[in-house]
Amino acid sequence: MLRSLLEKHSLNGDQIYYTWIRDDLLSLLPDDINIDKSLDVGCGAGNTSEYLKRKFDVRETVGIEVVPAVAAQAAARLDRVHNISVEDERLPFQENEFDLVLFADVLEHLVDPWSVLQRFVRFVKPGGYILTSLPNIQNWKILLQLFFGRWEYQDGGIMDRTHLRFFTVKSALQLVHIPGLRVVRLERTMGRTLKALNVLTFGLFRNHFTYHIYVLAQKSMNE
Repeated sequence: MLRSLLEKHSLNGDQIYYTWIRDDLLSLLPDDINIDKSLDVGCGAGNTSEYLKRKFDVRETVGIEVVPAVAAQAAARLDRVHNISVEDERLPFQENEFDLVLFADVLEHLVDPWSVLQRFVRFVKPGGYILTSLPNIQNWKILLQLFFGRWEYQDGGIMDRTHLRFFTVKSALQLVHIPGLRVVRLERTMGRTLKALNVLTFGLFRNHFTYHIYVLAQKSMNE
């Protein structure tokens, strides 16, 4: 079912959905990070991993993409692409294989993102990173709609009709609260006007002004 919904995004020409370069998310990575091998889960057409490879001189970029036509596009940009579901029981990866695993607006599309994230921790090298991006359901626009009794899915954004799970800042942090992982950075996107309002209100409503939640977590060296 989810695969068919995502394919409709592709067939309807929604290229931004698959080709957006997530330099906003990658900006959370330490400047001195050493990435030998990366995994982009839900890599889309591969633009973000292509950018990652150039910026951090990544030796090998690997991607997972469930939509066949989009995976074919990614194959031209990444070193290796698997046209599989991230929730497949058998995944073609080894323990401690990657320096970075990227979940850029992917986990909210999954039936059980908690189990998926726990499974992927073992593919990260000790000292490696998991970087996630999640839309914030506590955003003031969504709360205003709920106040008026509206819960309406859309073709994109926080209320994307392909979203199966919803997160706040608190529950996003709980999602990555996994043994062996340590949150090293939390960032939010707000937009210029809301950033100014956030300062004027002393950060009291920052969770309501937040649109996206970015979490960078590092795997313990002892794992």
